[in-house]
Formats: sequence, structure tokens, C-alpha cells
Amino acid sequence: AAGVTSPAEVDDVDAVLAAREEMAKRLESQGDIAGSLERLHGEADALESGLKQVASRLSQKRLKAGKALAKKAEAMLLELGFKKGRFGIQLLEQSSLKPHGDSLPDLLFSPNVGEPMKPLSDVASSGELARVMLALKAILADVDSVPVLVFDEVDANVGGEIGRIVGQKLKGIGNNHQVICITHLPQVAALGKQHFLVEKDQSGDRATVKIRRMDTESDSRVEELARMLGDRHAKSALSHARELLVH
Repeated sequence: AAGVTSPAEVDDVDAVLAAREEMAKRLESQGDIAGSLERLHGEADALESGLKQVASRLSQKRLKAGKALAKKAEAMLLELGFKKGRFGIQLLEQSSLKPHGDSLPDLLFSPNVGEPMKPLSDVASSGELARVMLALKAILADVDSVPVLVFDEVDANVGGEIGRIVGQKLKGIGNNHQVICITHLPQVAALGKQHFLVEKDQSGDRATVKIRRMDTESDSRVEELARMLGDRHAKSALSHARELLVH
């Protein structure tokens, strides 16, 4: 009927009007480039100011959390054999804003009395570093999203009761993560859920390495723990190995 507009015509008219409005905006912005740049700079400055405030609040929260974490870490390092060890966290200011804010945490450590705290990477041996990371991972186990943790030489220069504590901390982390630990300490090895024996054979022309699962064979596991204790054939060592596995 005359005077009746079809849906297609309405869509076409709306599209033309929208295009006209878009072109008008483009012409307006191109006609006042200096004004547009000034406005955009103002918006960028306002956003940067807001981000700096957020970054400052984030740094304050990091300082507070760092002090609490350092206190807990020092207590756990005492358990792990560092009788006079000290641990701290400082914030390093960044020259500009980054996705993580305007600061980064730096871990500080002193393993011995009378020594100043320095960046962990500069002062810790491989064994000390492993135990510090063990302490941190044990404290942060509930919030750490890393699925697999590998510890090597975590039992370096420790033994006896401290070795047992190291094993217990590793076992605790294993409740929420997969933990792979290379160890020569029976107190640590006995607390694992699965055991693999790594053997090197140099009887041929070239050295070969074999890995054999042992936790499916209780006798083999007991004998290996007894060997680590000193003598796989000694009754006392075998008895001690069985006791370690029970507890």
C-alpha cells in the first residue's frame, strides 16, 4: 500500500543515518586535531594518576604482606636448621608503571649470625636456596598455583631430626602439589608416596642411567633405605628402615 515503509527500507535509512553521524564525528575530530590531542593527553594523565594511586596502595599491601611472610619464613627456617638465619623482603621501585605496579619484591637472606642480609640469589648455596624455597612453598602451599615442584639437594648439610622435618615439610606440600624430590637422606625418602631408584652403570663402554620404581616392592624399598642408612644387610638398619616407613 502507498505510504507503507518496508522493514528493509527502515534498516537502510537507519544505516544511512548512522553512517552520516559517524562521518560527522570524524570530520569534527579531524577539524580540531590539536583540541583532540589535548583532550586525549588529559585523559591519559588522569588515567596515569589513577594507576599510580593503585600502584601505591599495592606497594603498601606488599610491604605489609612481606613483613608477615618474612616472620613466618624465619620461624620455619629455624625448624629447617638455620639457627641464626634471617629472612626479609624489600620492595624495589621501578622507574615506570608496569603490569605488576611500580615495585617488585626482592628476597633477602642471611644464613649465619653476624652477616648482613643480601639478595637471596647472591648469598645462598644450592642447598640453602632449596631449603629457603621449601620454607616459602610450605607457607604458601594453600595459595600457590604451581602444580609441580622439584627439589634437588634440599637435604644438603642436614641430617638427623632436621632431615626428618625437611621430609615432613615436603610431605605437607605434597598434599596440594606434585612434589619431585631427589634425596640421599633416608629420613626424607621414607616419607615419599612413590619411590624411584636412579642407578648409574659404568661397566660397559658408556655410562648408562636406569630408573626403577620401587614403592610397589616393599622389600626393595626397605633394603634401599637400609643401604642409605649404612648397610642393606644389617638387621638394625633393616629394622630402622621399616620403622621410618611406618612413621
